[in-house]
This record gives sequence, structure tokens and C-alpha cells, in this order.
Amino acid sequence: MKRLIFLSLVLTAVLSAGFRTGEKFPNFTLSDQFDKQITFNTKIHFILLAFEKEVSIETATFLKDQKKDFMQKKQILYISDISKIPALLASMFAVPKLKKYPFSVLLIQDDFGKQFDRQVGKLTLYKIKNGVITDMKFVRPKKLSAFLD
Repeated sequence: MKRLIFLSLVLTAVLSAGFRTGEKFPNFTLSDQFDKQITFNTKIHFILLAFEKEVSIETATFLKDQKKDFMQKKQILYISDISKIPALLASMFAVPKLKKYPFSVLLIQDDFGKQFDRQVGKLTLYKIKNGVITDMKFVRPKKLSAFLD
């Protein structure tokens, strides 16, 4: 009986990870590649989360190919998790490379990203209206444009 209760608790914890449709997206403030603090607000419509280097590079390529005001018009926040990169290497190589992008990339440098669901090779995409999640998908960066309407 104790095993059954333990397994139920573990299963509940696993299934409740991440954020779901209908839930309020959590408030947060992150720094971008220029150390500018950016705070989530209810005007945001899309949040793109990249947890792998290749996904981050493909997403950046997609965003660079868009018009200059694309992210602002669509109210997109792009977040890249660089927490697995040692701090010295991040400051010497990753962040300077990100500074070449013509858009803001919010950086996860700690455990903040662990609260979000993810799939290998895909972005986690949240659609948001008035601060509430209306949809969550895992998207390959090359197919991103189909989901940003």
C-alpha cells in the first residue's frame, strides 16, 4: 500500500510539471544579452523558450530573417536557457555572440528554466492572452511562422 501511495505522489508530481492552458503565466524578470532587465507583462502574446544550442541558433536565424519590428508587433519574448554553460564560457563566448543579434534574447542563467516543459529539438511556445496561457506547443524553429498568428 505504501508503494502505491508513493507511486501516486511521484506520478502526480511528474504530470503537474510545467504550465498548462488556462493558467496564469508566472511573473518574471530576466536580463537580456545587454544586461537590460525585462519583465513579463500582460501585453506579451508569445513566449519562445529554447533549451538547446541548436534550437537557439535556428530560432535566432528565423528571427533575424524577419522584419526589424517583428517581435515588437507580435509581442514576442524570446528566452534562451544558457544555464548549462559555465559562467566564464558564457561571458566570454555565448553572450558576445548574442550581442550581435538585432533583437533581445532573455537569458536563463540559473534554475528558472526547470519549471518549463520541453522536448528535444524543439522550442517551447506559449501563446498568452492577458497574462493567461491559451496554448502551449513544442515547435521546431523552422516551422515557427505557422504558429505565430
